[in-house]
Amino acid sequence: MIIEAAAEDLKVKQELFSRLDRICPDAVLATNTSSLSVALIMQGLCEPQRGLGIHFFNPPVAMKLVEMVRAPKTKPETFSAVWEFVLLGLHDLEMFLFGFGLRRHLFLFPVLHIRFDLGDLGICFHASHAA
Repeated sequence: MIIEAAAEDLKVKQELFSRLDRICPDAVLATNTSSLSVALIMQGLCEPQRGLGIHFFNPPVAMKLVEMVRAPKTKPETFSAVWEFVLLGLHDLEMFLFGFGLRRHLFLFPVLHIRFDLGDLGICFHASHAA
């Protein structure tokens, strides 16, 4: 399995996966994207059924949170193999989300909404860097 962590640029990722597809024709190809469409990233593969998304939150050693997403053509066997890989490394996994964005945003948007409402009331937020 190859897990890519290139810049969040669709063209960069598509070009990289095109090269990986030729170099490693039997490998599972996973993208660590946090925002791009896995289907679009994998669309140029000769065998798109071996591609999927897996996003480790940073820093992975402290954040026991992983998202996995199936592309439309991802084989169930591919997904299961990567699932087993994730469970091997994260035996004390606290949260596992399927599908980029959707569930993450269910947590994030209410917080942002509250911040925007408070901002409208003139309440400011400041980051403190005190030791």
